[in-house]
Amino acid sequence: MTDTELTAVDYIAEQLALEREAKELMPFDPNECTYVKGPLRQMVYACLTCGTAQSPVGVCYSCLIRCHSTHELVELFSKRDFVCDCGTTRILNSKGCTVRGESELPGESTATVRPRSGSIDMARRNSFRSLLLPKDDIPSSSNRYNQNYHGKFCSCEKLYNPLEETGTMIQCFLGVECGEDWYHLNCVVGINEPAKDTATSTGNILDRLPGPGQDAQTDGSGDNHGDDDDDNDEVIIPYFPSLGAFDQFICWKCVQLYHKVFDVLRTVDGVVHSRLPHFEELKLVDEWKEKYNHWLNHDDKQTDNDEPKIKRIKKQFIPYSVFLNSSFRSSLIKYKLTLDASNQVYRFLESNSYLYESDPVYEPPKDEDTNSSTTGSILDLGTDVLLSLPKEQAVEGLQAYNMIKSKLRDFFKPFAEQGKVVTEEEIRDFFDKVKK
Repeated sequence: MTDTELTAVDYIAEQLALEREAKELMPFDPNECTYVKGPLRQMVYACLTCGTAQSPVGVCYSCLIRCHSTHELVELFSKRDFVCDCGTTRILNSKGCTVRGESELPGESTATVRPRSGSIDMARRNSFRSLLLPKDDIPSSSNRYNQNYHGKFCSCEKLYNPLEETGTMIQCFLGVECGEDWYHLNCVVGINEPAKDTATSTGNILDRLPGPGQDAQTDGSGDNHGDDDDDNDEVIIPYFPSLGAFDQFICWKCVQLYHKVFDVLRTVDGVVHSRLPHFEELKLVDEWKEKYNHWLNHDDKQTDNDEPKIKRIKKQFIPYSVFLNSSFRSSLIKYKLTLDASNQVYRFLESNSYLYESDPVYEPPKDEDTNSSTTGSILDLGTDVLLSLPKEQAVEGLQAYNMIKSKLRDFFKPFAEQGKVVTEEEIRDFFDKVKK
């Protein structure tokens, strides 16, 4: 059998395997837009097609699948206090949100509307949709947009490409200044070279890292992350904690915004695991290590009394990132109880209560058909696209689709029953006959 030949049985099995894989990666029910739930910490996807430089756009899981599946999208992972932008005035020339629009159909509630691909009833609903979709909703004022919504991440402002990204990245847990951005390890400390992380090996960390500290394989002792990996030519950052040694990471940008607060919190037992200074544009690890040792020796010391006053005034503040202990939440709760309401640290903790309270990421309900053999196929999803057209075009498209589907079934049936090979020439002949 050549590369251009395959049996019908093999082809069908391959398509079913791809569909199963897709359902495992996206197992949630895509029939509820989170806009109606208000601000949530949820998985967000930037739509580069709908967004502009001045007005970036983020959408929820359901709208990713139902309204923006043909657009250019970037997965941003979790964002706090976010409200879906789909169907709002933030999107120019918006046609409304398909998911929320279905809940407005006459005689149907959000709970009962569950469109089934390929059904005649869905064609009826779509004929109403263009008439009943409400005007675009008002976008939420709680949304905070950063460079991630343009596909850029980290202080290096690198465009994220999941096919090329091999370095480890960690997300800022506080995010008040950076917008919960993701950072390369070398960029955290200010080294231009890509950093080696042998605790997790190479690969795209965003594909498998639910939160900083989850995938650790070492105890964090020493200057590196584990045994050397000859296949990884990235450099090791001295003193960088292994991913298992800390729970959450807060970037130097957010720390600098509240540096007086963090200067206090780093002295509270059980809160801070370690700190690392951030220097600008260092090319060599040895250069960073030298600066780090100087920072470590002088950061906690007061200026000598006999030092000239003008020199004390010019003492430069070096921004630093914070790595939080696994017990930081309970430690913050205990410490907060000792503070007066007028205290600066108390006010900071009150304004950012997710630092010590439960802060789960919202998940849509599971798709009840995910493990069912009767779940709509890729061909059925194609029907959904046809039925999003105006009524006359949708009916014509559905008739054409059903005709092709029937003819394809009849064409493949004898090959499947006999285990025969389908050649490229036979497939071309089939479609030539259909065109005629």
